[in-house]
Amino acid sequence: MRMRAVASCLVLMVTMTGCLSVKSYIDPQLPKVGYGDLLARCDPTVTKTVRGVAENSNVFSSLLDKPKDGVDQLEIVLDNVGDVGDAAGKGALTGLTLAPRARK
Repeated sequence: MRMRAVASCLVLMVTMTGCLSVKSYIDPQLPKVGYGDLLARCDPTVTKTVRGVAENSNVFSSLLDKPKDGVDQLEIVLDNVGDVGDAAGKGALTGLTLAPRARK
């Protein structure tokens, strides 16, 4: 009797593995990108805003548009990647509710 139960369980496990197949809807291969594919994204409004802040700070005696020998440089790099740590934490809790259950 015990042998039949084990055999039945084994048959069920083997036949049910089709339901456990992993399907990915996202292409796992990253595209091939070279340095030539990267574009410089320098928006004139951002440049104007940053320049205005530097001029209004009165930290610099003058501002130059092009580098010059013997003059110190300030390089500003803008990154458009936001902090998603907080958003990921909130997303993980989306399915959970803390509402009390109604009593009957």
